[in-house]
Amino acid sequence: RSAVAPQRPSQCALKGRLSNARSRSSPGTASNRVRAYDVNLIMNQPESFTVLPGMAGKATAGRFEFPEAQQVEAYEVPLNAIHNPEGDKDSLWVIDEASMTVSLREIKTVEPTARGMRVEGVKPGEWIVTAGVEYLREGQKVRFLQ
Repeated sequence: RSAVAPQRPSQCALKGRLSNARSRSSPGTASNRVRAYDVNLIMNQPESFTVLPGMAGKATAGRFEFPEAQQVEAYEVPLNAIHNPEGDKDSLWVIDEASMTVSLREIKTVEPTARGMRVEGVKPGEWIVTAGVEYLREGQKVRFLQ
């Protein structure tokens, strides 16, 4: 009979070491299925430890800063308001208050936020549809919920 002692999980040699990183580019368009964004981070080689190819790490951030996000007039909208029927262009349904009809407007996503997405292509005071966007069609009459 032989007994084998359970192995302890291995510890990362660099655990607890921190280094700053920054985004290399804006995230572009979210995947249509899960509304997730790919973000590439770059960092300088830290002086206190060596990072080698193939090493894995954990990135955390309170907020990502994307260079172009600071140069555009963008407004935060809920994620469920963003419509992407063909899978290649993000859009919002904008309500014309005079006729109470909707029109699909292409927008540019700028950066994710804690509550939604900052987008270009809408103006202050415009009404957008935030529920049922997949059921609307161009020129359809709508009404505000009471």
